[in-house]
Amino acid sequence: MFKVKRFLGCRRGAVALESAIATIPLILCLAGVFEIVSTLFAGDLLKRAAHRVARSNALAMTAATDDANLENRIRGAITAEVGDWLDFDLTMNATCPQPQEGQEEAEYCLSATVQVYNSPGDMAATEDHPNGKLSQEGDAALGGGSGDMVVVRLRLQPRSTLGQLQQTLFGDHGLRAIAIMRNEERIAV
Repeated sequence: MFKVKRFLGCRRGAVALESAIATIPLILCLAGVFEIVSTLFAGDLLKRAAHRVARSNALAMTAATDDANLENRIRGAITAEVGDWLDFDLTMNATCPQPQEGQEEAEYCLSATVQVYNSPGDMAATEDHPNGKLSQEGDAALGGGSGDMVVVRLRLQPRSTLGQLQQTLFGDHGLRAIAIMRNEERIAV
Protein backbone atom coordinates (compact mmCIF):
# COMPACT_ATOMS: atom_id res chain seq x y z
CA MET A 1 0.00 0.00 0.00
CA PHE A 2 2.86 2.33 0.86
CA LYS A 3 4.40 1.87 -2.60
CA VAL A 4 1.12 2.77 -4.35
CA LYS A 5 0.78 6.04 -2.40
CA ARG A 6 4.40 6.85 -3.03
CA PHE A 7 4.00 6.06 -6.75
CA LEU A 8 0.94 8.31 -7.09
CA GLY A 9 2.60 11.04 -5.06
CA CYS A 10 5.87 11.24 -6.96
CA ARG A 11 6.44 12.96 -10.30
CA ARG A 12 6.68 9.77 -12.29
CA GLY A 13 3.34 8.63 -10.92
CA ALA A 14 1.70 11.93 -11.90
CA VAL A 15 3.04 11.67 -15.43
CA ALA A 16 1.78 8.09 -15.75
CA LEU A 17 -1.64 9.10 -14.44
CA GLU A 18 -1.87 12.10 -16.76
CA SER A 19 -0.86 9.92 -19.71
CA ALA A 20 -3.52 7.37 -18.85
CA ILE A 21 -6.17 10.08 -18.63
CA ALA A 22 -5.02 11.68 -21.89
CA THR A 23 -5.37 8.43 -23.83
CA ILE A 24 -9.15 8.36 -23.39
CA PRO A 25 -9.83 11.45 -25.59
CA LEU A 26 -7.16 10.23 -28.01
CA ILE A 27 -8.90 6.88 -28.43
CA LEU A 28 -12.29 8.58 -28.89
CA CYS A 29 -10.78 10.93 -31.48
CA LEU A 30 -9.18 8.04 -33.38
CA ALA A 31 -12.47 6.12 -33.34
CA GLY A 32 -14.17 9.15 -34.90
CA VAL A 33 -11.48 9.43 -37.56
CA PHE A 34 -11.80 5.72 -38.39
CA GLU A 35 -15.56 6.09 -38.73
CA ILE A 36 -15.18 9.07 -41.08
CA VAL A 37 -12.64 7.16 -43.18
CA SER A 38 -15.00 4.18 -43.26
CA THR A 39 -17.82 6.42 -44.48
CA LEU A 40 -15.63 7.92 -47.22
CA PHE A 41 -14.51 4.46 -48.27
CA ALA A 42 -18.12 3.22 -48.46
CA GLY A 43 -18.99 6.28 -50.58
CA ASP A 44 -16.15 5.52 -52.98
CA LEU A 45 -17.23 1.88 -53.24
CA LEU A 46 -20.79 3.01 -53.94
CA LYS A 47 -19.69 5.29 -56.80
CA ARG A 48 -17.60 2.51 -58.32
CA ALA A 49 -20.51 0.09 -58.00
CA ALA A 50 -22.93 2.50 -59.72
CA HIS A 51 -20.57 2.90 -62.68
CA ARG A 52 -20.05 -0.87 -62.88
CA VAL A 53 -23.82 -1.50 -62.92
CA ALA A 54 -24.31 1.09 -65.67
CA ARG A 55 -21.41 -0.30 -67.70
CA SER A 56 -22.53 -3.92 -67.38
CA ASN A 57 -26.09 -2.96 -68.36
CA ALA A 58 -24.86 -0.96 -71.34
CA LEU A 59 -22.63 -3.78 -72.59
CA ALA A 60 -25.15 -6.59 -72.07
CA MET A 61 -26.21 -8.15 -75.36
CA THR A 62 -29.89 -8.13 -74.41
CA ALA A 63 -32.14 -6.48 -71.87
CA ALA A 64 -32.93 -8.45 -68.73
CA THR A 65 -35.70 -11.02 -69.17
CA ASP A 66 -37.57 -10.08 -65.98
CA ASP A 67 -37.22 -8.14 -62.72
CA ALA A 68 -35.40 -11.00 -60.97
CA ASN A 69 -32.90 -11.23 -63.84
CA LEU A 70 -32.29 -7.47 -63.67
CA GLU A 71 -31.76 -7.68 -59.89
CA ASN A 72 -29.32 -10.58 -60.33
CA ARG A 73 -27.46 -8.63 -63.02
CA ILE A 74 -27.18 -5.61 -60.70
CA ARG A 75 -26.13 -7.74 -57.73
CA GLY A 76 -23.50 -9.49 -59.86
CA ALA A 77 -22.07 -6.18 -61.11
CA ILE A 78 -21.89 -4.71 -57.61
CA THR A 79 -20.30 -7.84 -56.17
CA ALA A 80 -17.77 -7.96 -59.02
CA GLU A 81 -16.76 -4.37 -58.32
CA VAL A 82 -16.67 -4.21 -54.53
CA GLY A 83 -16.25 -7.88 -53.61
CA ASP A 84 -16.55 -8.50 -49.88
CA TRP A 85 -15.70 -4.92 -48.93
CA LEU A 86 -19.35 -3.95 -48.60
CA ASP A 87 -21.85 -6.09 -46.67
CA PHE A 88 -25.27 -5.18 -48.11
CA ASP A 89 -28.84 -6.30 -48.69
CA LEU A 90 -29.97 -5.27 -52.19
CA THR A 91 -33.46 -4.03 -52.85
CA MET A 92 -34.95 -2.76 -56.08
CA ASN A 93 -37.49 -0.66 -54.23
CA ALA A 94 -36.96 1.80 -51.42
CA THR A 95 -37.63 -0.62 -48.55
CA CYS A 96 -35.03 -3.06 -47.34
CA PRO A 97 -36.09 -6.62 -46.63
CA GLN A 98 -35.95 -7.85 -43.06
CA PRO A 99 -33.58 -10.77 -42.57
CA GLN A 100 -35.19 -14.18 -42.38
CA GLU A 101 -35.03 -16.20 -39.20
CA GLY A 102 -31.50 -17.39 -38.53
CA GLN A 103 -30.07 -15.04 -41.15
CA GLU A 104 -27.73 -12.26 -40.12
CA GLU A 105 -28.65 -8.68 -40.98
CA ALA A 106 -26.25 -6.97 -43.40
CA GLU A 107 -24.36 -3.86 -42.38
CA TYR A 108 -25.95 -1.75 -45.13
CA CYS A 109 -29.17 -1.58 -47.10
CA LEU A 110 -28.47 -0.89 -50.78
CA SER A 111 -31.35 0.39 -52.87
CA ALA A 112 -30.95 0.34 -56.67
CA THR A 113 -33.06 2.18 -59.24
CA VAL A 114 -32.69 1.96 -63.02
CA GLN A 115 -34.38 4.61 -65.15
CA VAL A 116 -34.39 4.50 -68.95
CA TYR A 117 -34.76 7.43 -71.34
CA ASN A 118 -35.04 7.25 -75.14
CA SER A 119 -32.55 10.07 -75.70
CA PRO A 120 -30.43 12.56 -73.76
CA GLY A 121 -33.01 15.25 -74.49
CA ASP A 122 -35.68 13.25 -72.67
CA MET A 123 -33.64 13.43 -69.48
CA ALA A 124 -34.32 17.16 -69.04
CA ALA A 125 -36.95 18.03 -66.47
CA THR A 126 -40.04 19.89 -67.66
CA GLU A 127 -43.25 21.02 -65.99
CA ASP A 128 -45.06 17.94 -67.32
CA HIS A 129 -42.21 15.55 -66.47
CA PRO A 130 -40.21 16.69 -63.39
CA ASN A 131 -37.93 13.60 -63.63
CA GLY A 132 -37.59 13.83 -67.39
CA LYS A 133 -39.59 11.84 -69.94
CA LEU A 134 -39.02 8.18 -69.07
CA SER A 135 -39.06 5.63 -71.86
CA GLN A 136 -42.37 3.84 -72.39
CA GLU A 137 -40.86 0.96 -74.39
CA GLY A 138 -41.50 -2.61 -73.22
CA ASP A 139 -37.88 -3.19 -72.19
CA ALA A 140 -37.53 0.11 -70.31
CA ALA A 141 -38.20 -1.50 -66.94
CA LEU A 142 -35.57 -4.17 -67.68
CA GLY A 143 -32.56 -2.04 -68.56
CA GLY A 144 -33.65 -0.48 -71.87
CA GLY A 145 -32.95 -1.18 -75.51
CA SER A 146 -30.28 -0.19 -78.01
CA GLY A 147 -29.21 3.44 -77.75
CA ASP A 148 -31.31 4.19 -74.68
CA MET A 149 -29.87 6.39 -71.94
CA VAL A 150 -29.79 4.51 -68.63
CA VAL A 151 -29.54 6.22 -65.24
CA VAL A 152 -28.47 4.01 -62.34
CA ARG A 153 -29.07 5.37 -58.85
CA LEU A 154 -27.73 3.61 -55.77
CA ARG A 155 -28.53 4.56 -52.20
CA LEU A 156 -26.66 3.08 -49.26
CA GLN A 157 -28.13 3.28 -45.75
CA PRO A 158 -26.26 1.96 -42.69
CA ARG A 159 -27.90 -0.46 -40.29
CA SER A 160 -25.10 -0.78 -37.73
CA THR A 161 -25.18 0.30 -34.12
CA LEU A 162 -23.53 3.54 -35.19
CA GLY A 163 -26.27 3.93 -37.81
CA GLN A 164 -27.90 6.87 -36.06
CA LEU A 165 -24.62 8.78 -36.01
CA GLN A 166 -23.88 7.83 -39.61
CA GLN A 167 -27.34 8.99 -40.68
CA THR A 168 -26.52 12.46 -39.39
CA LEU A 169 -23.34 12.36 -41.51
CA PHE A 170 -25.06 10.85 -44.58
CA GLY A 171 -28.33 12.68 -44.23
CA ASP A 172 -31.64 10.88 -43.88
CA HIS A 173 -31.35 9.36 -47.34
CA GLY A 174 -27.93 7.74 -46.89
CA LEU A 175 -25.03 7.83 -49.31
CA ARG A 176 -26.06 8.19 -52.94
CA ALA A 177 -24.33 7.57 -56.25
CA ILE A 178 -25.49 8.01 -59.82
CA ALA A 179 -24.13 6.79 -63.14
CA ILE A 180 -25.40 7.54 -66.65
CA MET A 181 -24.54 5.51 -69.72
CA ARG A 182 -25.92 4.86 -73.20
CA ASN A 183 -26.72 1.26 -74.08
CA GLU A 184 -24.71 -0.31 -76.88
CA GLU A 185 -26.31 -2.02 -79.87
CA ARG A 186 -28.36 -4.94 -78.60
CA ILE A 187 -29.58 -8.08 -80.25
CA ALA A 188 -33.32 -8.18 -80.80
CA VAL A 189 -34.95 -11.00 -78.82
